[in-house]
Amino acid sequence: FMFLGTGGSSIKYSSGQGKYVADSTYLVMANNWMLKNSYETTMTLIAPEGFTYKALRPPLFPAFLVIISKIHGMNPILPIRIYTVLLSMIVPLCIWLLTRKLWSWREGVLAFAWVCFHPHFVFYSGQIVPETLFLVFSTSAFTLMILEKNNIQAGIAGLLTGLACLCRSQFAGAMLIG
Repeated sequence: FMFLGTGGSSIKYSSGQGKYVADSTYLVMANNWMLKNSYETTMTLIAPEGFTYKALRPPLFPAFLVIISKIHGMNPILPIRIYTVLLSMIVPLCIWLLTRKLWSWREGVLAFAWVCFHPHFVFYSGQIVPETLFLVFSTSAFTLMILEKNNIQAGIAGLLTGLACLCRSQFAGAMLIG
């Protein structure tokens, strides 16, 4: 893949920067944001087959990558993976709280164990994809919505829902329907 970044520059895809296309596009966007002070969320991609398409990406995950890059240097692949793994550890806790509230303690422990050891969750928690942040924000928001005790928790749940929409823009449509 050849990624045409903002401002006409191009960055060649390197397998060391990300295993998946999503990894690389978000890393390239974060790199462009840092080097060029260009905060565009659209990227032109040229596939090996020769066709070109525009990829529109939500802004929160590249911003997350920029913050980690500012803290840990220009090529922080390992720190990014560590942060995403640490953040993804919130999801099983939220699932346990949700299931315990809706059903019982026993079902909460079963759901917690299922989420903790599910192969896809274990695999994706270490990848550089926005789904990790999306899962953290959306499950935290749902947990606060179910456990809502006051207006402050409802406001925090709304804020977390907004952050989830900034990670995966498709989530905004689902929230409007719900």
